[in-house]
Amino acid sequence: MKKLFILIVLLVSLGIANATLLWQQDAIAREGQSLNYEGTVVQDTSGAIVNFWAYQINGHNCLMAAKFSSTGEALWQEPVMVKGGMDLKSDIRATQSSDGGILLSWIERNNLNNYILKLQKLSPSGNNLWGADGISVSVCTYNPPHYLMTSNQDGGAYLFVNDLPYNSLPSHAYAYCYNSSGTDIWSPENPFVSQNGYLELEAIAAPSTGSGMLVIYQIINSGVNTNVFRHFNSAGLSDWNITETGTTNEDDLWQVLPGNANKVHVFNKSMETNTPVSIRTLNLETGAWIPEEASQIMLNPTPVASYFGFKATFMQDTNTVSLLCRYLANEINYISQTLLNMQMQPVETRSIYSTNGRINSLEARHDGNLRTFCIWAEKPAGSYDKILKAQAIADAGGDLLFPTQGITICNPLPGILGYGMAASNSTLHTFFVEPGEETTILKRRAFDSAGNSLLPAAQESLTTILNGYAWPMSSLDIDNHAVIIYYDTRNQDHNRLYYQQFNPNGETMFQPGGVQICNSVSNGVSFFEAIRCNNDRFAVLFSNNGVLYLQIYDLAGNPQFSDNGLVLSPTTFSKARMAVYEADIYISWYETGS
Repeated sequence: MKKLFILIVLLVSLGIANATLLWQQDAIAREGQSLNYEGTVVQDTSGAIVNFWAYQINGHNCLMAAKFSSTGEALWQEPVMVKGGMDLKSDIRATQSSDGGILLSWIERNNLNNYILKLQKLSPSGNNLWGADGISVSVCTYNPPHYLMTSNQDGGAYLFVNDLPYNSLPSHAYAYCYNSSGTDIWSPENPFVSQNGYLELEAIAAPSTGSGMLVIYQIINSGVNTNVFRHFNSAGLSDWNITETGTTNEDDLWQVLPGNANKVHVFNKSMETNTPVSIRTLNLETGAWIPEEASQIMLNPTPVASYFGFKATFMQDTNTVSLLCRYLANEINYISQTLLNMQMQPVETRSIYSTNGRINSLEARHDGNLRTFCIWAEKPAGSYDKILKAQAIADAGGDLLFPTQGITICNPLPGILGYGMAASNSTLHTFFVEPGEETTILKRRAFDSAGNSLLPAAQESLTTILNGYAWPMSSLDIDNHAVIIYYDTRNQDHNRLYYQQFNPNGETMFQPGGVQICNSVSNGVSFFEAIRCNNDRFAVLFSNNGVLYLQIYDLAGNPQFSDNGLVLSPTTFSKARMAVYEADIYISWYETGS
């Protein structure tokens, strides 16, 4: 992420050797802003929803949180800043703790090229419980760590961290156990595994019974993949592990669901000769698979890795598991739902959706009220833009509650940014980034069980940032006000000229985006000069698509001439200058061929 600031640092009196600061702090005319949303959403047992994101604004990189009720009302008056500072925040993960708090982890990158894995616990009201800065779990250099995180039975967190994911063999991964107070009870010598191969971390699970944690990872060595299922008991001892031969086509897709007693249900796609989802159950006390709790859900007789994914959710009101799958067959993308009993045997399979476009991702949540909601990103046939769509399914009977082709949440959806969802009390909650011509907006939308939007447009925006960056062209002192003129790239298809103004105290006078002087497609704008006219006015000389203009502004931001300004010459030119004498403006320019 780049940072670019236009700063007014010093006001220097002519002839004074030692400059005196007249403003208390640097003033920002236009900053390079950014927004990082990875779809991090947590839903607590009451149905309340907390959404997390990171953005860069006012020179700081902030990790933010906002909380909403099950029906969409904001429960905090303003979003809460969990962590500020200059370090970049990414890889944000969150889960509810066993005592009602929220466990939050992320990676910070500082100017020394260090990556710090951080851990924090939030109260239901949004207060930091583990210090203002959180806990530094691991510090890595040059490459960010890979990690897994989940809650434990003590109100704390389990973590499994590979802090040298790309370095020379053998690979190491460390296990951590934090209690409700944020103390690592497995330190100072945390248990670790060392493998003669690269480690790819896949999944983590910890049943509420307190029987330790299960981690799943792959060892990749000389083109051979080995799956490892490793258990750490509550004392931090790795008391058993299972290894099995993997395939290079598994595509790193695993999911685990804690089951009853000391069981964990393991879902993964297996693509040796076809495209099924493999479902098995592990007994964490014995370290053995339970043969009678296993099945395979066949989706396509031909393996198609790029268009295959699934999401398993536990439906507590019917004591069953919903397995939603997306797959490609005969050039058509499908979404289906298979219901499994608690012995992991299929009970019913339902067709949910089909399209001749491409489905790129799939998420699902159960609302605790006999409904399953799913959302997916789709690229329609013949289109380059993705759209975000949703469907609701009745648990009993499998009726589709939204229109047959689903509802469209966002169009288009940026390909590099994530989306989040939650479902509670017959309401679907969605979070996504909406790109615009001037700004990028983090939005939320809520829908009832019939697909009707519940929020007015004014309540859908969570935060807004300016697109692009800027660089300075000129600065003027106008009647003790500072005027900064700059180019702006907030729209990649347009070349724009703006100005910002500060009062004598260094306070910004106009909106953060500044006042637009001119706008042109491509690179049609050229700035030549800006000059003070009298006590409260200044003039700007520029060209737009080959036409030379003069525009004059007062300190209230009002232009003297309409449109771009006074047309001076329609002829192509490359240079222009101006000067003021006795309140008159004199302008000279060079015309091509003259």
